[in-house]
Amino acid sequence: PKPQNPLRNFHYLIANIRSSNNITKMKKGNFIFPEHYNWPCFFTVQVNNDTRGKQLKLWQEIISKYSEANKVHTWGVTELYSSDLCCNKEVNRRLSKHDFDLVMEYLISSGAAKYTTAAKD
Repeated sequence: PKPQNPLRNFHYLIANIRSSNNITKMKKGNFIFPEHYNWPCFFTVQVNNDTRGKQLKLWQEIISKYSEANKVHTWGVTELYSSDLCCNKEVNRRLSKHDFDLVMEYLISSGAAKYTTAAKD
């Protein structure tokens, strides 16, 4: 059989995430990363609007839960971009700067985050 393109299935996988039962053993402090954190395609913002919306919501959730578990209430933009959240060494993937900016714009526009100074860092 022909191998499947993982990006083709990304929309389906996101739509079927059950955060309580899809967790890996990958842990940082008190936080256990969800299964989708280990999908290489999670680190590339998707083109399809529906898929992108679900993906950005997942980024919001993972950043929020990671911050809560590790008692981080304020992030510097550079600090967040350099953190384990944006770089998964297990799958050798990192959010590009452009995609990170898209995630940040989503967090700001959804009210999940706000800049505390005029400068973004």
